[in-house]
Amino acid sequence: MVLSADQEFAVICDGKHRPLQRPKKKNCRHLAVTNTVLPEEAMKTNREIRRGIRCYLEKDPQS
Repeated sequence: MVLSADQEFAVICDGKHRPLQRPKKKNCRHLAVTNTVLPEEAMKTNREIRRGIRCYLEKDPQS
């Protein structure tokens, strides 16, 4: 999940390996665009982030 982004870098977390307390700064060139937007309520806790990502992965036939 992308928490914030600028032209060059994005700050991401997944709720498990990269929790909200320890997000990672990543080059935007290394990220894939999914055009999926999770509601803001899904970004408040690590558990909700994991749940949102899991729901996305279950819907995505390419993963």
